[in-house]
Amino acid sequence: MKNRRYKSAAMTATYETAEGMRKARLIDAKIMREFDKDCLTPVSDLTPSEVNETRFKTGVSQTVLPIISMYPLQMGTR
Repeated sequence: MKNRRYKSAAMTATYETAEGMRKARLIDAKIMREFDKDCLTPVSDLTPSEVNETRFKTGVSQTVLPIISMYPLQMGTR
């Protein structure tokens, strides 16, 4: 399961319906990207200081952070 953040509960239902339609090949990738844009919250870039703060809080090195950032991470838990 992917870690996604939706704009609202209604957008969650809409997106999940569109995903089912995509899997059934009723809509194409271009239309699905429109649902991505409309239903999911935007992802913002981190500033260098935010990256350093995240590294400090999680206790990981500069080499490890990009690897683990591909997976959902609960801050403060290990």
